[in-house]
Amino acid sequence: MLVCFCYVLIAVVSANSYETNGFLDIRIVGGSEAPDHVFPHQISIQIPKLGHICSGSIVTKKCILTAAHCVYRMDPGIMTVVAGTSTLSSGGTRYAVNQAIHHEAYDTFLKTNDVAVLKLSQELVFDEKIQRISLSKVHPSPQTQCTLTGWGYTSTSSNELPDNLQQINLTTISVEQCRKVLPSNSRPITYNQTCTLAPVGQGACVRDSGAALINNANRELVGVVSWGYPCGLGKPDVFTTVYGYKDWIEEKCKEPKYYFISK
Repeated sequence: MLVCFCYVLIAVVSANSYETNGFLDIRIVGGSEAPDHVFPHQISIQIPKLGHICSGSIVTKKCILTAAHCVYRMDPGIMTVVAGTSTLSSGGTRYAVNQAIHHEAYDTFLKTNDVAVLKLSQELVFDEKIQRISLSKVHPSPQTQCTLTGWGYTSTSSNELPDNLQQINLTTISVEQCRKVLPSNSRPITYNQTCTLAPVGQGACVRDSGAALINNANRELVGVVSWGYPCGLGKPDVFTTVYGYKDWIEEKCKEPKYYFISK
């Protein structure tokens, strides 16, 4: 069964009106607890009643990168971003979301162009716990050693989120290998997507959506968790490739400039 790695919830009319889009959400399986403050770009996207639904990464003081399916048709007024903590139950600072912008060509079924940014109502205050992460300037090559972090479920049989941020080391594979390993009836994989492949019992899971895949060599953000087969089944996890959307992300994260003309 294909799964998006978050609770794919849709706010249709109001904060109290939800429906699912037919896919489930995902968390890290076979990982370990992340040390405090090692991943200061990591944020939690939360909504009333459900709490954490997706992860995201700090791009600028007012802009968060996440997956489109995390925010598609969601009222930004019900979303908040919690930054500066590695535990869901305590710490951190909560910020209101002013705007959610998903890619114009996002396909809800194929999960192509699965990228979005959140614009915050106020600036983040950078310190050792809250920092931006650099976007990758290249497409990750096969066999790139990466780290994924998130608060997703640790198994498909679990119905509780971990309180502590989880981390796992993953290795990228080529698009061609990803296509071969995935079932024949799977969604097609494009060159704007990156796949990782791990042994059975390791990988992304429900509510890991939107989380960052980080290149261990340079600490740059190379992918955003999109979809996969839950959880830890020895099938590839699929990420939106950040490099393929770098210009789009930077454009959407720009702050408008205001000019004042004196009389």
